[in-house]
Amino acid sequence: MNMESYFVYPSVVQAGKHSTIRVVPRSEHGRLDNKFMFYPLDEVQMIKRFPDEWFDHNKDLTVKVLINNLYSSYVPQNESECYTTTVPVDSDGGITIDYLFDREQEYLIKVSNPHNHNSWRYVFSVYAVGDDLFGKRAYKGDLHIHSIYSDAYQSLEINAANYRCAGFDFIAMTDHCKRFPSLMMMDLMDKHNLGLTAFAGEEVHVPNIVFHYVHLGGDYSVNEWYADHMEEYENEFNEIYKTIDLPEGRSKEYAARLKWIHEANKKAGGLSIFVHPHWVWRCQNLPDDVIDYVFENGFMDVFELFGGQKLPMNNTQLALWQEYAFKGKKYPIVASSDAHTSESRHEFDDYYTIAFADNCSFDCIKDAILKEEVVAVDNYESFRAHGSLRYVRYAQFLAKRYFPVYTALCNTVGMNMRLYYEGNPEALEAALISQRAADSFAEKFFGRA
Repeated sequence: MNMESYFVYPSVVQAGKHSTIRVVPRSEHGRLDNKFMFYPLDEVQMIKRFPDEWFDHNKDLTVKVLINNLYSSYVPQNESECYTTTVPVDSDGGITIDYLFDREQEYLIKVSNPHNHNSWRYVFSVYAVGDDLFGKRAYKGDLHIHSIYSDAYQSLEINAANYRCAGFDFIAMTDHCKRFPSLMMMDLMDKHNLGLTAFAGEEVHVPNIVFHYVHLGGDYSVNEWYADHMEEYENEFNEIYKTIDLPEGRSKEYAARLKWIHEANKKAGGLSIFVHPHWVWRCQNLPDDVIDYVFENGFMDVFELFGGQKLPMNNTQLALWQEYAFKGKKYPIVASSDAHTSESRHEFDDYYTIAFADNCSFDCIKDAILKEEVVAVDNYESFRAHGSLRYVRYAQFLAKRYFPVYTALCNTVGMNMRLYYEGNPEALEAALISQRAADSFAEKFFGRA
């Protein structure tokens, strides 16, 4: 069954409650009373050329609702054990189904002609979620991005357009030593409702250490603060250094400077994200004893599970996070691109975060991250989500049923954004129209409209 031919509204329903599902053909060829869909070839060949004869209007179809046996503890031995009902085809060629989806999981809906059970059958699917998750949308985001204001290739405008083309809903510019580009991006996105929300951010550096943290949100720039208060910074660092339980030397200094950055991020009111510890530049970005000290002593709010590094580095970072989770030191996770260009999807669309939230505001996304209502996605070559089993299963469903359509709609938004930013003012209206279509699809998909 070609999912591009149909909408299923809503595709996310509330577990334990009766729901009404509409399967809607997106054009005439997808009508479920089209004889080509269900009838034997010899009967189809008898149809004359008059268009009305191609359809059996008001023909009843058998609709079977099946439990996805990948997730269920009870697997039906045969389809006769499944819920079966007969529904008429609606005037638009779709069908309406009422059913109690009793628990959180994916459900299959099979459709066949009651007069020809051997006919090819359509298979649609919906996902039932618990009360706490129903009504929330899935938002795709990247919290570690660079621009021409540090060491990357794209302007803020082109970054915004490229990210929207790829279906992103939220981003944070995190240029090295600079917070102001993220504020400029926020102002840019606030001018028009184009579906992309920007957050304040920066990558924080301090002297005598290569490593850096991402400071997300916050009330002011930590980079600017220490640059304007170097003496105060050194005094605070020296006091922290005395508390670090490592042998004298470079590792103790690194650990002290990292603790200062983490505490400064917190003091500024932002999230402190520990990023790419296994990044290799000449040698591993941080020695293992410092990384262990950070994990053991909680010098982070969030761990960037995957970033824009090579596969072996991301692989060992996953193992690192799992190892400490087994030890009882489990940190909330995100995945980000650390993109230095957005002209190639491979450069920025392989690693990202999906957050399940009421809306795409910073407070809601931050809350979802800290409550671990997110998945960190490794999309290199194939889709792999990491997080709790509940959210991983849900994300896998969305990767099949939601994001391909949503991203296609967003691609039109992003292309028109780019045309607008490149000097074509008429493209703005096209972008706004396309954005309303993308938002309408999302709201219906998640049962919010």
